[in-house]
Amino acid sequence: MTVLALLGWIFPYTLEYLSTETTTRHAKEVEEKIDQEGPAFTASVREEEVGLDGGVVIVMDRPLTPTESEALTEADLRKGDDDKRFDELVRSHAGERLNVPAGRTDQYTRVWLMDLFSDRAAGLSVVGMRAKDLKCEPASAKTVLHTPSQGAGTYEGMWFDLSKNPSPTIADRSDKHFGEPFFSYKKIDLGNGASPGGLRVEVTSGVKDCDWVFEVEYRDAKGTHTQRIMNGEKRFTIAGHPEHPEQQFVNFGPPYFFTDCSTDAACR
Repeated sequence: MTVLALLGWIFPYTLEYLSTETTTRHAKEVEEKIDQEGPAFTASVREEEVGLDGGVVIVMDRPLTPTESEALTEADLRKGDDDKRFDELVRSHAGERLNVPAGRTDQYTRVWLMDLFSDRAAGLSVVGMRAKDLKCEPASAKTVLHTPSQGAGTYEGMWFDLSKNPSPTIADRSDKHFGEPFFSYKKIDLGNGASPGGLRVEVTSGVKDCDWVFEVEYRDAKGTHTQRIMNGEKRFTIAGHPEHPEQQFVNFGPPYFFTDCSTDAACR
């Protein structure tokens, strides 16, 4: 009778324990499923501003008229009114500003700053990134305004040369692995309370106009996956430097005056 009484006392508690264990396990599975739903991370993308002081190439979609050429070569960009007229000239010709990175030759770039966020409870690691669905054609620009870089610099983040490789290399010249595949030595940890990951992404396309999206490869406890990054709701784009522009103007400043180098061999 004592054994039966003991079993009668233990049995309900055993059922309650098993039921609680099953409920807890199910709740955890539901939480993990919800945590895995939706994008693994979100990306905030903005373009780094390009100023004349640091070196810039501006490529424009059509030639300047004689009047516009004269106004450009006579403009002193240190003066507010001339600087405003210069900006208006660039906008009216669909001008696109490209960086002139110090220490590199003929590698004109656009630079995007990306902040990656993940609110997942489980951790994940970004282990790859490439230009996906890449479409390029010969550069269509007709006019080039060139302000050379004034000095050397250090570049952090990643470097894409779309004319050679859709995957990035290390852009930091002080890194011993400079120029080597970025994700062979680095990864970006997100989720599980990790701080947002910040990237400085430099892209060059050589002598071609290109557009693309970035495809990011990441790993979590369930394996390897991919997710795309858009430039807002659009594809990323970059204008190339034409091999033989119809017009070239070079700013050897300071002072900030442009010289017409289209036919002047001394400018080259």
